Amino acid sequence: MGATGTGKSTFINVVVGKYVTEVGHGTTSCTKQPLAIILDPIPNHPELEGFRLVLLDTPGFNDAYEEDIGILKHIATWLKASRNKGARVGGVLYFHDISDKRFTGTSRQHLLMFSRLCGYEALPKTVLVTTNWPSDPDDVLDRREEEMKSDHWKTLTDKGLQVCRFQRDYSSAWGIINSLLGHTNDLDPQIVVVVAEMEKFPRLARMKENFSKLKWNFFKRISA
Repeated sequence: MGATGTGKSTFINVVVGKYVTEVGHGTTSCTKQPLAIILDPIPNHPELEGFRLVLLDTPGFNDAYEEDIGILKHIATWLKASRNKGARVGGVLYFHDISDKRFTGTSRQHLLMFSRLCGYEALPKTVLVTTNWPSDPDDVLDRREEEMKSDHWKTLTDKGLQVCRFQRDYSSAWGIINSLLGHTNDLDPQIVVVVAEMEKFPRLARMKENFSKLKWNFFKRISA
């Protein structure tokens, strides 16, 4: 999950090792619906024999043509259908473009929405992935990352959120995936139930709701 243009599709292509989902280079988002990419078997994880890894490429927030509430509905509908088929949510990746010079109000609202939907108890199985790192060391971006960790992201990292760099290579991509697969025994069968609930909060798309009043939990149990 994350804003449009933060590198979600690029990350999946690097993980898989080939071009499996379209990457946008223009001013509009390419990913319009959740797209599942399946890895079976899971590379380098013999202990997970019998499991398959599903990477879900999601539409980005702040899209030019669709409000965030519609994007959340797409994601929630896909997750609910998958849960009904026996799938489990093993972890969540939230993408942030480290080249953004300012942590804007919109970025803060998106991260707040994400954390409220996931619930703090899910943060140990959540990774904030920073993207668009240059190939050469950059002191400015290093300092920016440290500032984000010590200020804007601190409340979440104190509760277990991991922050990892995606360097646009196979090694860093799989390092991030492996940080979640290492918690296989803690996989939670619960996912979000928000499709109906969101209808009660139509102003969500404008980010003006008080999220402390919303009792959503990204891993809330689906009734049988």
